[in-house]
Amino acid sequence: MSNSSLPSTWRANFRPYLDGIRKRWDDLVLNLVSGKRYQLKLEFDESYLIGDPESPIAIHFVPSGDVSGIEAVPPEGQLIEMVRDPDTFSSLIWILSTEHAHPGPFHIFFRMPLYDGMPDSPIISGQIENVTIDSLTCDQAVTYAGYEINAQALVLASPGGRPESGVTLGWTYAGKPLPDSTTDENGIASVTFAVPDVGEHDLTATLVSGLPDTKTLRIVVQELRRAGIERMTQYPFELPVGQSAEIAAFVRDWYTLQPLAGRKVHWIFNGYEFDVSYTDLTGRATARWLATGAVTGVVYVWAHVRSLDHIAEKSVPLNVVRSKIHK
Repeated sequence: MSNSSLPSTWRANFRPYLDGIRKRWDDLVLNLVSGKRYQLKLEFDESYLIGDPESPIAIHFVPSGDVSGIEAVPPEGQLIEMVRDPDTFSSLIWILSTEHAHPGPFHIFFRMPLYDGMPDSPIISGQIENVTIDSLTCDQAVTYAGYEINAQALVLASPGGRPESGVTLGWTYAGKPLPDSTTDENGIASVTFAVPDVGEHDLTATLVSGLPDTKTLRIVVQELRRAGIERMTQYPFELPVGQSAEIAAFVRDWYTLQPLAGRKVHWIFNGYEFDVSYTDLTGRATARWLATGAVTGVVYVWAHVRSLDHIAEKSVPLNVVRSKIHK
C-alpha cells in the first residue's frame, strides 16, 4: 500500500463508539463530566491491518493524562494488538475514567507508532465539565410524623447545563444515612424515606465522586394531630359511564377547626383505595373518580384521614348513568 493512501486509513478501517453509540469521526466530541467512567471503542472488520505486527494502536491525550487527570485502561501510550474475532465485529476498547480529571478542554488521538508513514488518527476534541446539584426539592417540605417524603435532586453538567445521567448521590436525613441513588436520563436522582420524629431536620444530597457538592433542604415535621373532614363536594353529581368526577374533601384540626395543610387523604370506593392526595393551604384535597360502568345508580366515594388514634371518614354520592342512545 502506498503512503499516499494512509491518511484515509482511520476513517476507512475504524468506526468509533462512545458508550455504545456509534459516532462519525467528524461528529465525535467527548463532553465528559468529572467522577464518571466512559467506554471508547474502535470497531473494525476485514481490515488489511489485522494481524500486521506494525499495526498495534495506542491512545494519547493532549494534555497528557498525567496533566489532565484522565485515566485510561489500557493505559495511555500502551500498544494494543488488532486481533480478528471470527464471530463478530472486532474492536479495541478503552475505559476512560474522569474520577481525578481536572475541568477544561483536551483532545485525544490514536497512533500506530510501528507503522512507517502512518499518520495519527483524526483529533477528537473534548471537555471535562464538573457536575453540580442544581436543585433539591421534595413533595412535602412541611409534613407530619410518620409520613413519607419523596425528594428529588437535579444534577447538571457545568458550565454546559446539560442534565447528567449516571451520577450517584449520597443522602442523609437528620444526620442519618439514606440509600444512595443514581440520576436518570433527565438528571434526576430520587429518594423516599419516612420522617418519624417531630421537629426541623435537614435533608442533604451529596455527590459521591468528583468535585464535592452538597445541597440541603430543611424538613419541618409536625405532630400528627387528630383531624376531621368538615365537608365534601363532588362535580358533577350525575356521571355518565366513561366520564370522571372531581371530588374534594376539606380537612380541619379536630380541636381548633383550623384548616390542615399537607394532610394525606385516602380515597376509597367499594372498600378499595384508588388514590391518595394531600391537602393544600386551605385544607382542601381532591381526587378524580372514573365511572367505569361496573356499577350504576347512586354510589358513594369515601375520604379517609388517618391520625394516630383516629380515622376521619366522610363520603359523597354520585349518580352513575348509562349514556343515552340518540335515535
